[in-house]
Amino acid sequence: MRAARASALTLFAAGLMGAAGLALQALGAHGGGDPQTTRWLDIGGGVLLAHAPVVLVLVRFAHDAKRPEMRRALIGITAAIALGAGLFAGSLAARALLDLSPASLPARATPVGGALMIGAWTALALVGLANLVRNPSEE
Repeated sequence: MRAARASALTLFAAGLMGAAGLALQALGAHGGGDPQTTRWLDIGGGVLLAHAPVVLVLVRFAHDAKRPEMRRALIGITAAIALGAGLFAGSLAARALLDLSPASLPARATPVGGALMIGAWTALALVGLANLVRNPSEE
């Protein structure tokens, strides 16, 4: 039941990320806003669209992982990527659509989301390297 629930949650998150990403890019392309607003919407949408399939793939890798520590690491990395992309894109969209100042709380979430994604991608690289060092002869 836990695996089925996690799979359903992952499908929901990836679907929401994809739909929101496409909506942000469409709004930026057709909204007629100023260039900065268009840029923020396009960047936020692109981040969501780029990371939605990554969430699906990483959960699949976690599902197939033989070692529990690998499974836990991949699930944590997946959650950090999804949360980071959501914070990053959501804060850009809020700033663009609500005309918020750079000092507002939503605007300050952009670097937090970016840092989460960078950290998650770095953790993924380290998990891959650790797995390679641990099992150099396996293919």
